Amino acid sequence: MTLSLGALSIHGTMDVDFSQQQVAPASPSNGPQQAFGLVVPGGPVRTDFVPVDASGLKFSLRLNCPGDLPTPLTSVTELVFFLLPSTPLPPDLGVLCYWQIEAASAAPGQGTTSTGFELLGAITPTMPSSVFHTGWSEHGQVNEVTSLGVPITVTIGVSLEPLSTLENVAATNTKQGRLSIAQKIASD
Repeated sequence: MTLSLGALSIHGTMDVDFSQQQVAPASPSNGPQQAFGLVVPGGPVRTDFVPVDASGLKFSLRLNCPGDLPTPLTSVTELVFFLLPSTPLPPDLGVLCYWQIEAASAAPGQGTTSTGFELLGAITPTMPSSVFHTGWSEHGQVNEVTSLGVPITVTIGVSLEPLSTLENVAATNTKQGRLSIAQKIASD
């Protein structure tokens, strides 16, 4: 695995590109085959993340609903994300985990509807696994997309980042979460 440092741009949604590109599959000669695991409660362990570029720092996993995920998608409240035991992180890097939902439009010829990539959470060398709350049942765009009644693809994006980046993203995400809760209370 090649380790170089990338940068993130922080907005309401994250400006990160996890589009699936064809990269040579991992083999014993060019690195470890699997590094991450994901569990949707009630489903099997998924380890089929694929690299999205040659840097070895960004990976994605595409899940279909229905199929890989239960229906309705808003019933998925948590995801378990972890490092596989054979893939320890260097002490100065962590992993940011994102999600994006994409659905074909209900009207023929209208293309697709999607959310931007949003942060699920992070894992670090000292915390190699975590249960992430999805928040999909309270997310306006997710509710809108799932109400279309069309198949949905959820992309889980993974980005290896310096620990200082994880700390900055976590602080920003906490502030945005508190603001969102305050806005919901005020509108009630």
